[in-house]
Amino acid sequence: MELIDKIVLPIHIVAGFISLVLFWLPIFVKKGGQLHIKIGWFYTYGMWVVVASAAILSVINTLQGDYFVALFLGYLTLITSMPLWYGISVLKFKKEVNLSMFRRKRLLHTLIVIVGAVNVIYAMSVQFANGSMLLFIFGLLGVFDIRDARLSFEDYQSKIDPIKDHITGMLTTGIAAYTAFFAFGGRTWLGEIFTGQLMIIPWVLPTIIGVVAIKWYTRKWVRKPAL
Repeated sequence: MELIDKIVLPIHIVAGFISLVLFWLPIFVKKGGQLHIKIGWFYTYGMWVVVASAAILSVINTLQGDYFVALFLGYLTLITSMPLWYGISVLKFKKEVNLSMFRRKRLLHTLIVIVGAVNVIYAMSVQFANGSMLLFIFGLLGVFDIRDARLSFEDYQSKIDPIKDHITGMLTTGIAAYTAFFAFGGRTWLGEIFTGQLMIIPWVLPTIIGVVAIKWYTRKWVRKPAL
């Protein structure tokens, strides 16, 4: 198990670092252009490596009894893979999203709700010790995903907006990636600045900034239907 961990962890770190850098490039280049598409695909492939390696590391940490890391990595795997897959797939179908794609999306939302609830329960069971407040906050956000998990196909069809959903999906993957970085990779040096419960600040900051960016970006690039 240690050998697998030593192989997978460096791959996860390298792919994660590259993805963190690549994330910004499609934002600043011409939208829909060849450079935007090419860099976007490199970012997508890199993030799939991050997601796959995070899932493996989550299993390893579960077997080693580190349930905090296992739950958080497993949860990040879900909330990253869903928008990463959907943010690209939705561009292929435009307004003609088929039923099988909708069912896959709803299944992922359901899994996010379940794992989010598990995170909340775990954080409460350990009385929010050892950084488990992070599990509680993000787990609670996952529970709210129940609205999408219960959405009917007809309601979904009426709300789909390919460009908006693409922007929201890809920016959401960036939120997850930077949250993971601040929670794990940047924890050592951030711990010198934010002590105790103040560590929550860099952990939730990507979500706050990301939500604002999603609202601003979608308003700027999504065209409103003509009256």
